[in-house]
Amino acid sequence: MTVTRRLKPVVASLIDLQAQGEFLQNKIIKAIFLTASVALIVSQQTTFLLRKENPDIFYRNVINLGASYQRYFAFFYYFGGFPVNLDNQKTSTLEETKATLRTLGPMLTPERSVYNRASIFLFYPDAFLKGRPDTAEMRTGHAVWFTLALLSVFMALCYVGMPLLGLFVALLCGSNPFQVYELYHVTSSTIFPTVISTGLVMVAVCLLLSSERFTRHRALSTALVCLSGAIYALQNEIRLEGVGVFAGALFSLVVCVPQSKARKLSLFCLFLLSAIVINTLINVYFRASLAKANAIVVSYGGKPTDVGDPYYATQWWALWSGLGDFDEKYGFLADDRAGISYYYGQNASRPSEQMHRNNYLQTIFHDPAWFAGVLRGRVARVLLHNTPYRVSVGSKHFDISASPAFVTVCGVFLLMANLLVYGRNRLKRSNLNLFVVPFSIGLVAVGQLADYGLQFYCIVHLFIFAYVLCCVLEGVLTLTQWIVVGRHALRPVSHHA
Repeated sequence: MTVTRRLKPVVASLIDLQAQGEFLQNKIIKAIFLTASVALIVSQQTTFLLRKENPDIFYRNVINLGASYQRYFAFFYYFGGFPVNLDNQKTSTLEETKATLRTLGPMLTPERSVYNRASIFLFYPDAFLKGRPDTAEMRTGHAVWFTLALLSVFMALCYVGMPLLGLFVALLCGSNPFQVYELYHVTSSTIFPTVISTGLVMVAVCLLLSSERFTRHRALSTALVCLSGAIYALQNEIRLEGVGVFAGALFSLVVCVPQSKARKLSLFCLFLLSAIVINTLINVYFRASLAKANAIVVSYGGKPTDVGDPYYATQWWALWSGLGDFDEKYGFLADDRAGISYYYGQNASRPSEQMHRNNYLQTIFHDPAWFAGVLRGRVARVLLHNTPYRVSVGSKHFDISASPAFVTVCGVFLLMANLLVYGRNRLKRSNLNLFVVPFSIGLVAVGQLADYGLQFYCIVHLFIFAYVLCCVLEGVLTLTQWIVVGRHALRPVSHHA
């Protein structure tokens, strides 16, 4: 066997991480590895949940910690009505809550202009553990969803034959200081952690759908796509920054699913249809919940509120402010006060969103080269100036000293090698998903603002680092096997009887 003929399998194995999946062929070893890994992932997150001191505050979103809906939860918990504010009132039991309602009486009015409505469900796990709604926190619900997300991406990578990569990704993402702070700081009321958690679930979905072995089960694939659409609708009701996640998911459906064009189109449509249906049902549910809140409030002498259209956060204002990321060439500032000043400096009879949208688009079309520079700066920031490569447990952490630029270049090189080895039509789809879908988790940092902590949303650098690390280990293992096999092949044959 020539060196050239040997080299191609080595390169292919290095890209696919084939060798690391072989040790799971033994059922006993597989069971031990899966059990130990799941226990390690769950234990790591449990140590964060039980720690008493707050995590490092440096890696966090400094713009806003998100809206706290704890003030609405007690009423919702007992009566199913949303949103009625009983903040700082006695609501530890149903009887106590009814007494509070009788006392407040005419002062009660549901607050209609509340968005991110599905966030209210995140209080239930903590309320279940404590047996009361008035002290419930979001972070238990966040911890459950985040742990499930880490387990899902770990199991998906095991399924596609990359078990060590799955474990490395789960531990690195589970140690990400941005997510750890946003999720686990005491009295957490933020809703931002759902973006990364949901993004990891979508990475797992895309990895499964990129596997030919999985997509042979057509009914299961269809169900998974429909479930993904439902998750999108829920995430959209919790935090709009998660929209980028589903741009990556749709890209994966179109590019990475090993199906015919007709099948891809059908899955694409099913995803959108499921999202639309669930979004409609959510709106119906919360309109009914508001109607119920109105009825109960009126029964205690309060005033009802209008059951109007659902209210969402403004987006064009945020996009407009984000153009002040790196310079102030056109007067943009990443500051709400700048947006307000611009609004009052124009014809204030027009809607604010329309004004900011028009100015945003006009500026981009006027100077696309400048905007391209802004985008380049944002991409560089999320890839090269992001959270550290960290492994942590409880209050202790270990930062891995590695050059982000070197790791990113290595990751891109391996992706290009993937393309060269397999060709465009046989591109390793699961490997492509490892770069595209995790990047879309932090798409808000590229599309809106890569400063004030928003750049920390993006976790693709952790996937790249884990992949490069596994490729190095794979290369060492494969080269060692190659040398051993080569020496054995060159060993002289014994002629002894």
